[in-house]
Amino acid sequence: FDLEADNKFDAGNFECSMKGLKKETKETLAKFTCTYEGKSIGFIDSAELRVEVTPEAKKEDRTPRTHANGDRKADKKMLQPGDKHTFNAFFTVEPRFADMQFAQMVIQWGDTFSESTIEEVDMGTVDFEFDEEKTAEKNE
Repeated sequence: FDLEADNKFDAGNFECSMKGLKKETKETLAKFTCTYEGKSIGFIDSAELRVEVTPEAKKEDRTPRTHANGDRKADKKMLQPGDKHTFNAFFTVEPRFADMQFAQMVIQWGDTFSESTIEEVDMGTVDFEFDEEKTAEKNE
């Protein structure tokens, strides 16, 4: 997902769009909203996404480097069909490596999006007994 060129994308049964992008010299913040369109259970784990940063043309070393999502609130969310989730992708890079305003940035989604099925689990039964006398003693 190219932060400069793309605005909407599909990731399997997830329909996503970028709702905002703020690129500054030292940091970049992108905000995404995704809707789960599958028939089971979808998961979005924004801690799994990464960004590949290629420095701007004026830098001598243009070797791309990958950086993890720095959003401290990144977590895994479970979605049912039709549910939406909004999350941030936040990246910081030393200016000596790249000026993020001008660097090429491509998000690598990795395991950000996944699905699972609902399965019935046999839990059995549990019997409880209420001892009024013992309860009265403990409550004194």
